[in-house]
Amino acid sequence: MTSHDAIVEINTAIDRLRAVRDTLGKQLVDGSCQSSEKRQLSELHDRVAQTIEAYKRGN
Repeated sequence: MTSHDAIVEINTAIDRLRAVRDTLGKQLVDGSCQSSEKRQLSELHDRVAQTIEAYKRGN
């Protein structure tokens, strides 16, 4: 794998994480999930958002 290939794969992964974060956010706003599930979704949303922010800070 070249460095270019790695960058492309990383950017693809970050784009996918953004999509996951957005989907989780929509589910949280929707309010259709139960409170225990909402807490878990909220924690996952926060972790994904933190990962994306850490990547952005590293660039």
